Amino acid sequence: MTADLTILDNGLSVVSQKNTATKMFNVGVWCRCGSRVEPKELNGIAHFCEHMTFKGTTTLSELEINEKIADMGGKSNAWTDMDCMAFSIEVLVEDKEAALELLADILCNSTFTEENINSERQVIFQEMYEDENDNDDFFNDAFSQIVYGDQPLGKDILGQRKILEKIGKAELEAWRKNCYCGKNLILSASGNFEHQELVALAQKYFGNIPNGEKTERPAQKYIGGFRHIKPNEPEVKFELGFDLLAEDKDLKKEAKYLAMQILGGEEVSRLNTEVRIKRALVYDISTSIVDETDVGYVAITAAAQAQNINQILDIVLSEIQKMATQPVTEKELARAKRQLIVALTKKAEDNEESIELAAEQLINFGKLQQLEKQIEKINAVCAEDILKAAKAIFATKPSYLLQGKISDYYAYEQIKSKLCF
Repeated sequence: MTADLTILDNGLSVVSQKNTATKMFNVGVWCRCGSRVEPKELNGIAHFCEHMTFKGTTTLSELEINEKIADMGGKSNAWTDMDCMAFSIEVLVEDKEAALELLADILCNSTFTEENINSERQVIFQEMYEDENDNDDFFNDAFSQIVYGDQPLGKDILGQRKILEKIGKAELEAWRKNCYCGKNLILSASGNFEHQELVALAQKYFGNIPNGEKTERPAQKYIGGFRHIKPNEPEVKFELGFDLLAEDKDLKKEAKYLAMQILGGEEVSRLNTEVRIKRALVYDISTSIVDETDVGYVAITAAAQAQNINQILDIVLSEIQKMATQPVTEKELARAKRQLIVALTKKAEDNEESIELAAEQLINFGKLQQLEKQIEKINAVCAEDILKAAKAIFATKPSYLLQGKISDYYAYEQIKSKLCF
């Protein structure tokens, strides 16, 4: 699918992707005001505002909003991340105008009543409780805090109870007024329709939103360090991360992704082969990339029995050493390229994922990136590009998180000393 983009007079971006193979219509509105732009004293307000958006408008109650979506056989979703608040609806293409009208209503006409604010605050507190008692969520949040420290990217998107207790109607309405403006909003849709149809509907329902000012993301930096959490937890796991060097223009972004794919991104990756297939030390070991375009990190994660952690780390550090000092093979490179291309193509051809992908591209890069161009860049990467990227990344200060009841483990300085190459 090819994406088309139009900017309305009020600054709102309208993106459409025509998909003649579906009868579904997926549409969402992305607002460039995620938790990253929150001041410390309002940590959690973006997520709070997202919750309030579906609580009722000047014409519809929360129940009536839900009934309208149900009557269309549709589904809705909303979420907040570091870079945005997002609201989406999926319906049949014949109901596209009704879906857009509803999205515009909840964004522009939400009524933040004291009663709803107080009740939804309790819902968020329950969400926080569940998050704190979910090992994976707690672990991921702890790692972000190591990577980014006291910066916004290191803080919990849900916020803090003591701060949320003080956020009321005035703060929420001020946040909405500043954020829900044309220059901050992206309307992205996919389905079997013409681009100009979407532009006309966007103008009809969103054209009166004021231009406002585009919210700029504050600069963040990678920090790194060590932390041992939940020392009495039976489940033992670790995560080892490094600076993505996102702003280093001499390192190809695609080379970084291919390096991590070869290292631990799939079933026959180096780490999975050495740690799981050959030695059966883990159920799963994998690599990941968090890329905020101007900052980010790569990471290796695994859970294992406590007595095996150091052995696993030795293998991980050995494979890192190889990635940073020896070129990957042509077979590994060809396989990794094919895997990234398949993943990108699958996402681009899926209605629901493609609208999110287009919005993220506008938020992160200020322009759409066509699939063919992305594939071209992937195919242009050579083994030397990957070696250069891996050597630079793995020479950065590590982020090391350990969870669980374990007495014998490599200290942070030992990890650092084993990374000299």
